[in-house]
Amino acid sequence: MLDDLKKVEEAGHTVFAAELYGTLRVSSTHGMPEWSEIISAVEARGWVLTNWSVSSDEKGRSNAYPLFRRRTSSAEGS
Repeated sequence: MLDDLKKVEEAGHTVFAAELYGTLRVSSTHGMPEWSEIISAVEARGWVLTNWSVSSDEKGRSNAYPLFRRRTSSAEGS
């Protein structure tokens, strides 16, 4: 996913829509660490998670669709 993000950044886009899927470890006390790591990595590059949608496929696997927006210079100073 970070390769896709790099392409979006190089193209100068301000919105990045991603898809997170697969068989991830789920813990009622610790959440989904893989997704947390991915979101943290994207936000560390100056993006903000603004929308989030989750569904499951026919086998019950979770799919998430995060929408990130690039921080603007005026928002970074706030």
